[in-house]
Formats: sequence, structure tokens, C-alpha cells
Amino acid sequence: MLHVANILAEYLDNDEDGVADNKKVMDALIKGKATYRHANDAEVHPNGAAKGLFDASLEEVLHMITDQGYGVAYPEVFGRVPGTEISNALDKARGARFMEVPEEYPPGAWFTYDDETCDYDCMNSEYIYWALTSILGAQDYPGRLEQIEGEWRLNTREKVKEGDPAAYALFTDPKYKFPTVLPDGKYKAKKFTIRRYP
Repeated sequence: MLHVANILAEYLDNDEDGVADNKKVMDALIKGKATYRHANDAEVHPNGAAKGLFDASLEEVLHMITDQGYGVAYPEVFGRVPGTEISNALDKARGARFMEVPEEYPPGAWFTYDDETCDYDCMNSEYIYWALTSILGAQDYPGRLEQIEGEWRLNTREKVKEGDPAAYALFTDPKYKFPTVLPDGKYKAKKFTIRRYP
């Protein structure tokens, strides 16, 4: 729980000055009573990349922030329905607008998630996660591309910049104040504790 709290704080307050970087996003999370859908404990690996393991809290915390924060604060840009800026980028990444998982993705698609339980809204969430964490360096360690290339092929900042310029432009646009540094689970502005309530 403490690790997740630190990851959340670092994503929202990336410069770690004690104040959320994007007030609109923070307000949307608070107003919507955003909730975290936690990863399985076995998938949470603080400093996992050093051991060749991915820390799933980097994904699940980000889903909450982008789905319930950015998607609400900027619905025309980050809303997870067809026609928004992020959805148009998603459609290019998948090779066309697919409301359901296709039998086969077109050649040249770089986001090819094939879980049939994942609808268009879900595909959007997954795409945002892959693109942003790749820009931040979370997917760039030995062996990671081999683990994920059946779903996502642009695992580094440079690959996203070159291969998916629409997503790169959105996630690096300073007006949206996305994180620029990958959380490491060590938030410096506050020390979180767990207390037992009577």
C-alpha cells in the first residue's frame, strides 16, 4: 500500500514539491472519488526493472490517473470514445478503428492487444499506458521488448517519438503536465504511513 501511495504521489506531483502538477486532473480525481484497482501482489515489484521484472503498480496507478483524471478533465482530448485526439492516435496504432478485437491486425500496426474482453474504452486505457510508460522509460530494460512485442512494439521514448508522433506530441505537451520522470516509489515531499483505526 505504501509503495502504491508513493507511485501515485510521484505521478501526480512529478516534481515532488508537495503540490499536484495538474490541478484540473487532481480536481477530477477528487470529485469523481477515483479508486485504484490494484495489481496482484505478486505483480508489484519495487525497483523491478533492475531484476528484469515489471512493477505492475506503474500500470494500474496510471490507469486510474488517466481514466478518471485526464479523461474527465480533458474529454475531447483524452476521452476514451471514438473521435477524441487520443482515440484517433489509438486507431492509427492499431491500423484502423476497431470497436472489437479484429481477427488479425493490419501489417504495420504497433499496438496489437488481442484480449477479446477488452472493449474500445479498455483498448484506449491500455494504449495510453503503453505509450506514456514507454516515453518515461519503464519498458526499456533487457528482455522487456521480447515480453511485450506481441502487444506493443514501441518500448522506448525514441521509438514512440519516431513511430507514434501523435501520442508522443500529446504526452509531451507541457500544457497537460504529464509526468516526465518515471516514479521510483520514493516520494520525497511526504512520508506516508499506515495507521490502524480502532
